[in-house]
Amino acid sequence: MYANCEKCSVMFDLNVHNTTDGIYEVTSADIFPKRNDTSTVPVKFVDNKTGEPQDPITIMKLGKFQQLNFRLLARKGTGRQHAKWSPVATCIMFKEPVVRIDDEAINKTLTPAQRKEFVGKCPRKVFSYNQLKQQVEIEDSHKCNLCIECYRYAVEENGLEKSVHLGEDDHKFNFKIEGTGALPPVDIMKRAFGILKNKIDCFNKDLMDNISQNIGNMRY
Repeated sequence: MYANCEKCSVMFDLNVHNTTDGIYEVTSADIFPKRNDTSTVPVKFVDNKTGEPQDPITIMKLGKFQQLNFRLLARKGTGRQHAKWSPVATCIMFKEPVVRIDDEAINKTLTPAQRKEFVGKCPRKVFSYNQLKQQVEIEDSHKCNLCIECYRYAVEENGLEKSVHLGEDDHKFNFKIEGTGALPPVDIMKRAFGILKNKIDCFNKDLMDNISQNIGNMRY
């Protein structure tokens, strides 16, 4: 099925015969495509800083007169078939956090020492302490993971009701994608939206065709 499809598979050969007296190290550099017009080749690594090529991947070592003959097949696939074809390492989706503090309660009722303690309660560094103004400020609400440590300190320990509001925005979502290196995260998102759009278009077409067919059957 895949071997005969030139659009979704590429054949390679690995033919090595050790004619030396020593050990021959078989690497990914010994893999060659059967067709010269393909751009799909074994990966070549370079140093990120110097740009110098690095050693190829070692496959095995051959002793004197030993040989290795393989026919290799590289084919396309999707993550639904097997995780090895997924370009995504991790993908996290979460609602955008909403963090608000009552300036009157936090920055006027609490002492400067208590304000610093309030800032230190947050493990994600959502808040910062302005030394010049001696006030608590929201530095980055996106870091909040709703651990409610700040809420416990202000409301439960110091009795400042409604001084801290923590919640989520139901209309905004954040995506964090880490790729495997096969594709940049931006390309992953663009292609994913393209696939989703095609599925919606196909669904819409099938739906309209079924509606038209049912209406036609009702007339007769």
